[in-house]
Amino acid sequence: MKKLRLLVIATVFLVMPLFVRAHLAEGQDIHHGSYIVDVGYDPKIPIEGESTTFAFNLAQAESGKAVLPTDVWVRIMKGESLVFSGTFKPQPANVTLSYTFPSAGDYDVRVQFNGVHDGPISETIPIVVAAKNVPQVTAPPHKNFDGALAFFTVVAAFVIGFSTRRDHVC
Repeated sequence: MKKLRLLVIATVFLVMPLFVRAHLAEGQDIHHGSYIVDVGYDPKIPIEGESTTFAFNLAQAESGKAVLPTDVWVRIMKGESLVFSGTFKPQPANVTLSYTFPSAGDYDVRVQFNGVHDGPISETIPIVVAAKNVPQVTAPPHKNFDGALAFFTVVAAFVIGFSTRRDHVC
């Protein structure tokens, strides 16, 4: 029974990362040489006039270990117009930014990690900002893994609790 309990625990810890999001509500991991540029944002569909939170991270592609740049430069463009630019010091290894898009439309968010071994690492991701008061389309239920994560957690807790209980029966 102890082997079963260990098997269930191992399975939960191996399967759970498949359902846990590495980003905020949305984002991208972009492979850049020996690095991964991780850009996440929330909400999934930014809305004009409302705050959007960004997280910018840099990691080694092979090990997944965080890389600490000296600073991170972020630029947000709408077409040819610059709408935001700033340089941030990572705390401790990532940068977060809250930004309010002034209007709906297509934007490019460029992030550049400075002071890393291979020189500046930069990538650009496109973001579509929705107009306020426009209904948002959500993913179909089968693409939402939150329910699966809850299900696996409950099943694992039940099996672990049941197997522990049987071990103590006289």
